[in-house]
Amino acid sequence: MCIRDSIISARGTVGAVAQIAAPMTFNQSCYGLRGNDQIDNGFLYYVLSFERPYIESLATGMKFPSIVKNTLDQIQIPLPPMDVQKKLVHACAKIDEEYNIARRSIETYRQKIADLFAKLDAAVSASGDRLSLSDTEKFSIAIGKRVLGKELVSNGKIPVYSANVTAPFGFIDKLLITDFSVPSVLWGIDGDWMTSYIPEETAFYPTDHCGVLRCKTSAVNPRYLAHILEVEGGKMGFSRAYRASIDRVQGITFTVPDISIQNNAMSKVKDHEMAIKELEGSLEKIAFRRNEIIRKALAE
Repeated sequence: MCIRDSIISARGTVGAVAQIAAPMTFNQSCYGLRGNDQIDNGFLYYVLSFERPYIESLATGMKFPSIVKNTLDQIQIPLPPMDVQKKLVHACAKIDEEYNIARRSIETYRQKIADLFAKLDAAVSASGDRLSLSDTEKFSIAIGKRVLGKELVSNGKIPVYSANVTAPFGFIDKLLITDFSVPSVLWGIDGDWMTSYIPEETAFYPTDHCGVLRCKTSAVNPRYLAHILEVEGGKMGFSRAYRASIDRVQGITFTVPDISIQNNAMSKVKDHEMAIKELEGSLEKIAFRRNEIIRKALAE
């Protein structure tokens, strides 16, 4: 494949399109596409990206969706004059640059957050406070309750967290926990190891695949605790095969620096996370603008 040719994924993540920046080869999981004297390579790339939902709908196979070469024959796209195609490519490329600037800013903020945690971890010394998650006077640990599919409601207001604690798998209209005056740290019990932080006054419903950790002590910042749990759980090898049960989580002990140091760092983390959230929102708006340009061009 040559520069500006496109490749489209044919198996698994069906319909993802990329325009290549350097000569390359690919395997049977992708198809290569190249324009001709009637269709610009950039126009082909942008239109196929726009048509991804339709391409996904053509996939077959429940567990491992895929498309074949004949599937591509079913995709019909308008063919405007070459000058119109190039105009669309130019407009979309300008928007892509905005998108990439925002994406790089997100990566910069994420690195700043990682650096803050690394600096905190390095500040721990032998004289720091040694804490154990088994200490019921300083921490509370619990797991949620099983949620059946029929209990989820389309207009529910309460997010339901299961083994994937970074994103709700549905919503519900009832509570298991009633007090949200303090922050919570969630962890996935029997999935890929992960943790997340839920600020105070934020309602949620944990399932029996989700653990809930809360601080009763002022010696550790709850946001920093989420990081500690993630790191220590990784050291213990928590995974789908090695479940992060309550007993195992309670076996975690750790040392923290002075709370003032923690709070100062976590204040900066909070600011960076807010900036990331705003930038992620801008990515959605930028992508929408690009789609609108393509949609209008194809309708003409």
